[in-house]
Amino acid sequence: YENGDGVAQDYAKAFKYYQQAADRGDVGSYYTLGIMYEKGRGTAQNYEKALEYFRKAAEVGSAAAYVELGYLTEYGLGITQDYTEAFEYYQKSADLGNIVGTFNLGYMYAKGHGITQDYTKALEYYQKAADAGNADACNNLGYLYEHGLGTTQDYTKAFEYFQKGADLGNTYAIGNLGYMYENGYGTTQDYQKALEYYQKAAESGYADGCNNLGLLYLNGKGVAPDDQKAYGYFEMGMNLGNAYSCGLIGWMYENGRGVEKDIELAKEWYKKGADGDDSWSQEQYDRLK
Repeated sequence: YENGDGVAQDYAKAFKYYQQAADRGDVGSYYTLGIMYEKGRGTAQNYEKALEYFRKAAEVGSAAAYVELGYLTEYGLGITQDYTEAFEYYQKSADLGNIVGTFNLGYMYAKGHGITQDYTKALEYYQKAADAGNADACNNLGYLYEHGLGTTQDYTKAFEYFQKGADLGNTYAIGNLGYMYENGYGTTQDYQKALEYYQKAAESGYADGCNNLGLLYLNGKGVAPDDQKAYGYFEMGMNLGNAYSCGLIGWMYENGRGVEKDIELAKEWYKKGADGDDSWSQEQYDRLK
């Protein structure tokens, strides 16, 4: 019933049967029941109940349950946020060979959440997850190589991992690959390729991809200059909640590119970007106010 195999998909019925199985002590149902409570599938979303069943599943050795316990604890869902405890759950999951747990452990090291920040350790865990085919790990590994964090800066390796992540469908990696092509980092500069990957990223809802695509159209890189299209992509990024997009729209109004010049509207858009914690938008707003 959960997956609709041979019957119409029905989360409510699936939940009912998983609950019955769990009540009978079927340990295999604990994790799935936790997921259904966490996602609100077939029942009202209830993070506290999700935690209850993930704990039961973890007690019988479910590595995936440790990942979910880490996630809920990391973000404070149904429980007080606690990075140290989340780190411990991810560590247990990684020790049991779970790839998502391994990636999440790398992320905690990279951010210094629940542990002293350590890019070398982050690189180690990202590498393990990437080698196992985790797309997020490939992207983040590329980022570390691009910026020389925990390792010597290496654009060629960064490009390689962004490519792997993109091939695995990671939207961020697709956008980052576009950036590498645009700037000729780790590969021959190719605006057409940059345009192609930014387009894919934008179509997947990645706001930075929208902004970068707009900038290519604004500056005529790899495509004929088109202020209207540039504005449209900045607007798309803004609708995705990107603060920098707001600033770029402000720049369009300030300079009369793709829209009628309007300094007051420019200030309004710069202010929106600044309110979203975009430093460049703040600088532009301060300059005009």
